[in-house]
Amino acid sequence: MHYTTKQIALMDKLHRLQGFRRVLLSDYIPFRCMRCGFCCREYSPNLTLGDIYRISTFLGISPVKFIEKYCVVEELLGGEVIKLRHDKYCILLRTTHGVPTCCVYSIRPLSCRLYPLHYIHLNVLDERVLEVAYVDGKCIGVGISGSNLVNVREVAQYVAEALIHQIVLEEYGSTTKFISLYPQIKYIVNLLSNAVLTCLRRKRELSLDLLNYVRYLVRENMERPVK
Repeated sequence: MHYTTKQIALMDKLHRLQGFRRVLLSDYIPFRCMRCGFCCREYSPNLTLGDIYRISTFLGISPVKFIEKYCVVEELLGGEVIKLRHDKYCILLRTTHGVPTCCVYSIRPLSCRLYPLHYIHLNVLDERVLEVAYVDGKCIGVGISGSNLVNVREVAQYVAEALIHQIVLEEYGSTTKFISLYPQIKYIVNLLSNAVLTCLRRKRELSLDLLNYVRYLVRENMERPVK
């Protein structure tokens, strides 16, 4: 999906109204998770193909069963969005000795790994690619000495998986029936992630040729029978 500069300005304004502030990926942002469970109560993360495959494998169930039990599928303007179920708090949140705990913490969704950083990779109508990052000012761990919130490698992984997810959606109109094929395209995700990482570090844009090549690889692998 391509955005106009007016839509991007509106997105910026909405983020500010919700307590987010714009940051650069080169910024050092002190952060330490306080295990308060705020993000698990307030937000429901969008899931990528990779997120669903990793979590369903960890739980020992099929991707289809995982989606049926743990997710909601929303139809939005940009296409299908898969989110974790959320009724007062995330369906995967547990409380252990009074401490909020994610039951899939080691393989939690990429957007959860990035939080309170909210990163957006936008295609603009004039063919530019805009990198936008916000920090949620409502998170009490921001500013507390610990580690740098910005992990560029995780951002690159998130961008790569989000782009692959979008390509599958554009090519086939749905992502849910292709999740079991994720192992066939994992090498493409890694290829794209490394390319995104290089671009972020050098402050360059992803080339259209690379994205077209990735789209070609996705089509080739998605239409190939599982071995």
